[in-house]
Amino acid sequence: MDQTAATVANLIRYRLPEYPKVLDVGCAGGTLAGELPPSVHYLGIDASESAIEAAQSVWGGDDILFAARDIREFDPVGDWDAIVFSEILAYLTAHEAIAEVRRYARALSPEGVVAISMMNDGKSRAIWRALRQEFRWIDGILWQQKEPWPSYRISVSRRHPGYLVGVLGLQH
Repeated sequence: MDQTAATVANLIRYRLPEYPKVLDVGCAGGTLAGELPPSVHYLGIDASESAIEAAQSVWGGDDILFAARDIREFDPVGDWDAIVFSEILAYLTAHEAIAEVRRYARALSPEGVVAISMMNDGKSRAIWRALRQEFRWIDGILWQQKEPWPSYRISVSRRHPGYLVGVLGLQH
C-alpha cells in the first residue's frame, strides 16, 4: 500500500493547487496523507474503524482528518481537487464501482482529478473501460513489484500482481 500511495501522490502532485483539498476514499492506514504536500487539506475515509484510529494516531492533525465511513454512504460534498480510490473499488461490483466514481466526481473542483489504483484483473479492466467513456484520461502508470530481477513486462503473479494507477479528469 505504501508504494501505491507514493505512486498516486506523484501522479497527482503536479496537478494540485497550492492549498489542495484531497479526499482519500478507502484510505486504510492513511499513508497517502504522508506523501502529500504539507499545505494539503486531507480527508481519509475507510469502513474500518480500527484503520481510521491507527491513521489518526499517525497522521492526524488540523488539516488531516479521518472518518470511519462506508464508501456507499458517505456524501462527498465540497470542491475536492483530487479524489483518490486506492484499491477500494475491487470490493464493489463493477456497476457499483462505476456508479460511486461518478457520484464522487460530482464533488470535484472544475480542474479536479480522480485517481484510481486497481489490480490488473478482469473486473478492474471492465471498470476502466466504462470510466474511459465518461472521463478524460490524463495520466497513469502500470507497475508491478519485481523479484528477483527487473523486467519490462507485467506478468501474471498472485504474489506480485500488476497495478494500473490512473488519473482521470472531467470531460469539458
